[in-house]
Amino acid sequence: MKFSISLLSFCILSFIIVFSCSTEEVQDTTPPPSIIQNPEPETPNPTQYTLNVNAGEGGSVSSEGGTYDEGTDINLTATPNGEYVFLNWSNGSTDNPISFELNSDTNLTANFEKRKYALTINISGEGTVTEEIIETGKSTDYESGTKVKLTAVPSEGWVFRSWGELVEIQELSYELIIDEPKEVNVIFEEFVEEGFAKVSFKGNGIYKRQGSPYPPINYSIVLIDGEKNNFGHYKIGSKIKLSIEENRGWGINKSELEDITIDLINGQTVSIEDNIEVTLNVEHNWNSFPFEEINSDGTFLNVGVNIASYDEWNLQNSELKYYVTNDFLYPPYVEAYKDRIYEIRQLLGEWGPLDILLFDMASDKQQNNRDLYRKRKEEEAYSLYKNQIIGNIENWVSNEMKTYDENLLGPI
Repeated sequence: MKFSISLLSFCILSFIIVFSCSTEEVQDTTPPPSIIQNPEPETPNPTQYTLNVNAGEGGSVSSEGGTYDEGTDINLTATPNGEYVFLNWSNGSTDNPISFELNSDTNLTANFEKRKYALTINISGEGTVTEEIIETGKSTDYESGTKVKLTAVPSEGWVFRSWGELVEIQELSYELIIDEPKEVNVIFEEFVEEGFAKVSFKGNGIYKRQGSPYPPINYSIVLIDGEKNNFGHYKIGSKIKLSIEENRGWGINKSELEDITIDLINGQTVSIEDNIEVTLNVEHNWNSFPFEEINSDGTFLNVGVNIASYDEWNLQNSELKYYVTNDFLYPPYVEAYKDRIYEIRQLLGEWGPLDILLFDMASDKQQNNRDLYRKRKEEEAYSLYKNQIIGNIENWVSNEMKTYDENLLGPI
């Protein structure tokens, strides 16, 4: 019994071992799990645009263009040739260099134009100058390279003398090329018959001021001995005197005159040996002002120092111009001055335009304020001379600056 059980146990054990081994040797036929890999998407090609860049006549551009990706920053420069200037781009822009983002096909042209130069013609004497274009066209000024023919046309009784010291050609017609701003001085002289001489006048006393009822002086040449031809010229050796009369409100200014002018003004007889130019300057004279003569509107006559009825000064005008130097030490004074001017205008009415110069005269002993003051006085002097109130610009300015230096600043 004991043997049989053992044998049975052995058989069972053997079966288990064999089965176990058989199980390990059986191949697993289950397929492995599949792995699916999605391919990466391909990057699309960027959108590209074409840029065509051209240069018009007279210049060049930094690039002719090409094909570029959308959004590319473009920078272009237009460079003009010698006698040209950059005008604009064909898209209307005047920027140079020009910068933009390229987002479409673009055609761009740089436009240039020839430089334009002014031709200034100054005429001395009586005559005209005609301008004839030989090559190219003319707008407001002449385009660079334009060839112009000038022809001098003297008035009756006058002759052409020259195109100025800088021009060697002294014929009636003269051709020049406009390649820069040019100035031509044309000189006409009154025709004087051989053996004769002319007497001419200059100065601020030889015309009647606008709005004035009469000129500052009446004058004429009186022939004492000799001959006067049809052109009004006197034969060499003739003797003349000057008849001159001061009108009320004015007097003759005799400062810094030529000897022969002084002799004539003083009533002396002068012999004609050559052309004579007589300077007649006038200035206002309070002592002879016609206070008793009144216009129909109750105002004084526009003579001498009184220019109240002179249109340029009499128009209603509220314009005020303040000139304040950088070193003016009291800025609040500016507003105070403005308030004071306002008060004056309430009483007298609006007149002007008025220039007001503010600076610290007491503390400034340097040149900047003094130079500014002198400049204003020179401008004022020219206007006073032109309006026949003073007879010598340099003397008047000199006296004004003397007052500035001695009475306002003290010794510098």
